[in-house]
Amino acid sequence: MKRIPLRDLWQAPLPMRDLDRLFHSWRMLESAGIPPVRIFTVLAREGASLRVRRCCARLSDHVERGATLHQALQWERNAFPIHLPGMIQIAERTGTMHDLIERLSAFYTDMRCLQYAVIKQCSYPLAVLLAISTGIPLLRYFLTSTAQSTSLETHAVVRIVLQGLTPFAVAWLLFWLFRHLRPLHHVLQFLLALPGPLGFFTLPFRRMRLAWALHFCAHTGLTWPAALRFAAEQAADPLQRRALKGTPEMLNAGIPLAQVLHKTRLFDRFQLEAIDVGEETGTLDEAFRRIAAHCREIGLYRVRNAIVLIETVFIAGLGMLIALGLV
Repeated sequence: MKRIPLRDLWQAPLPMRDLDRLFHSWRMLESAGIPPVRIFTVLAREGASLRVRRCCARLSDHVERGATLHQALQWERNAFPIHLPGMIQIAERTGTMHDLIERLSAFYTDMRCLQYAVIKQCSYPLAVLLAISTGIPLLRYFLTSTAQSTSLETHAVVRIVLQGLTPFAVAWLLFWLFRHLRPLHHVLQFLLALPGPLGFFTLPFRRMRLAWALHFCAHTGLTWPAALRFAAEQAADPLQRRALKGTPEMLNAGIPLAQVLHKTRLFDRFQLEAIDVGEETGTLDEAFRRIAAHCREIGLYRVRNAIVLIETVFIAGLGMLIALGLV
């Protein structure tokens, strides 16, 4: 039985904010013709956060010892997305490093904006839920104490607040564990990919990541069997990895790309039509870019509609609780 090192059971990925700032600074320095060793040395001193500075210091040390850039990123794989070392390796092989850094900078800027948009949509329902779990019990306690002409007890107020905040603390702890423990993270990725309510909301974003990876592969000039093999190896979604298994052999057998992707059921029929047209006209790079942008908009639309529904339910529930508990 193969033993897994303890280091590989733990992952501490850089937040989207740090990745955005890192690649933005990397793009600016790389455009000025600065070599990678000096880029990481500068970022180790002037990075946006302490974690970025420490990570860049280790990368600079790896490159100074003779490692290639993708090897250095592979050694720091717990801090970076799973697909990044493979992309860097392809860019080093094809001489498209400058273009890759520009595309990664634009991608992580877009992902950061997407993350902020989702957080903005979720902030109001969370505030309403916090008011229901904490504010209403406190208000009832204050009104009961006033009606009975009794003094307010500090320990009772603290107990009510802690009882209301405990579910949020437990939820945050579970989120933190699922994000940093690699086995739990894989379980979460599998659950999010299953058909159902969660899969319905995460499907556009999973399609967006796959389309962006294929867009990158098309731009670097990889053959499509190699591109699908790369997408299967680097996909975080276990269902995507399973669906893409065997697709390079289908392409080598002469089956068109649109028909191969149709058998995987990873894209809908409108997106497959765009891939078919892009294959006929030689514009698959642009086709996958448009599919990624389209999936992003669909995902935001679904999240926005779900949040509106949740807000309505929360407000109605809050009104019922006030009417039943305070009148």
